[in-house]
Amino acid sequence: FQDLSVFTDTVLNDIRMARPVATEADVIGAAQMAGCDGFIRALPSSLHEWDTALRGLQARCPACARRVICMAAPVVGSLV
Repeated sequence: FQDLSVFTDTVLNDIRMARPVATEADVIGAAQMAGCDGFIRALPSSLHEWDTALRGLQARCPACARRVICMAAPVVGSLV
């Protein structure tokens, strides 16, 4: 298995590491495209949850969204 990096920051900033100029809407759209928006919505603080608490498959979600956001044009979504 590939070793995935989880940064010591929020899920929002973890995903944003791939494209620092990304807006929160871009990050939400990338999470949706990566199929992890439901998981993120279920976190107590959603995108503002600290990612150091993520384990196993949960830790893969921000990594997948990082990959999407660095390859995608700006996207708009909503986690509401």
